[in-house]
Order: sequence, then structure tokens, then C-alpha cells
Amino acid sequence: MSFSENDFPGLIAQLEKAAGAYPDPAFSLEIVREIIRIFKRVPLYPGIAAACANKIVAETQAGKLKRGNFITVFPLKGVPFSGKVKSISEKEIKLDGNKTASTKNIKKIFVINTKVLEEDWPTLIFPEVK
Repeated sequence: MSFSENDFPGLIAQLEKAAGAYPDPAFSLEIVREIIRIFKRVPLYPGIAAACANKIVAETQAGKLKRGNFITVFPLKGVPFSGKVKSISEKEIKLDGNKTASTKNIKKIFVINTKVLEEDWPTLIFPEVK
């Protein structure tokens, strides 16, 4: 089997797509990290890791966020920014690095779903390789 006949080209394509898909490079990097984390969990199945990559980013609402989620915020005005959620209230979202967003001034929020493999392929959950 040649390289082009296996599932690695699809995985590499997903990594390339994720690398520059969002205006904040920190969010793109976090997507790449999640794809790699999934691949390390199912190393014999690069096609599954590539398929999961399409579901890593999900649009959400401020009320559904949890502490520890890695998000990117698109404000109504200004530049999008990313970070890990430190705290959430009805009025604002606080991220690591002293970044804060008023919930009234948010156009959209994207979150990294770290449970894609568990949701889509529960029978393939193996211990994580470090």
C-alpha cells in the first residue's frame, strides 16, 4: 500500500485546514492539538481522526459554556480572540490572560469539543498514549 492509498493524506489535509482556519492563531493551534490528541488515542485509524476533525469546532452560546472550555469569541466590533474560560456570568465571560467579553457584545462563539471521539466512536476508546 502506498502513502496515497492510506488514510494519512486525509489526516494531513485536516491538519492543514485547521492550521489557518480562524483569525486567532491560538484557536487554530488548539484545533491542531485536538486532532493530534485524537490520533494518539486511535493511532491505527488516521481516517477516524480525520473524520472527527470536522466536528471539533462547534458554535455555541455563552450560557452553554463551562469553565475550562477553549473558545474563540467574535465580538460585534473588534478582533476575535481566544482563550480558556476562567469564569462565566450572565454579563461576561472571563478568559485566561485577563481577556473579558460582555455577553451583550458577542456576535458568535466557537468552542473546542474535546469529546468528539467518545461521542462518535465510543467503541474505540483506548487509554491515551503519552
